[in-house]
Amino acid sequence: MGLMKSEGLLARIGLSHLQFEFLTSYLAELSLLDYNCVKFLPSLVAASVVFLARFMPSPKTHPWNAALYQLTRYKPAELQECAQSIHDLYLSRRGGSLQAVREKYKQHKVYDYLIDTAARDQTRERINEFLKVLKAMT
Repeated sequence: MGLMKSEGLLARIGLSHLQFEFLTSYLAELSLLDYNCVKFLPSLVAASVVFLARFMPSPKTHPWNAALYQLTRYKPAELQECAQSIHDLYLSRRGGSLQAVREKYKQHKVYDYLIDTAARDQTRERINEFLKVLKAMT
């Protein structure tokens, strides 16, 4: 996907290129240090990270489309287990030993906007919406 097209896509979901890059890097790094994510192919982790980075700021918009399928060759249902694992890490449901990663990303100005705010806003409704999207993919 060209830079211009990706920036238009990111603008539609309310993220700048920098914010999207930051969020995907953060989620990917969380997954690298979690033993439960070792079983997933790196390409599946990458696709799941993109799925989450598109979903989290805009949960009412379906995060996967034909262009992403063409790029990754993953169907949304194939992302379910991996995306759920990474989302659990993000919400600190597990991965308590990942505090160093969280501290590393807190040093960036973007963190407060994306990570801290999003974590505080993870209401039951948003989590249920996420689970509905994942369930609909199967």
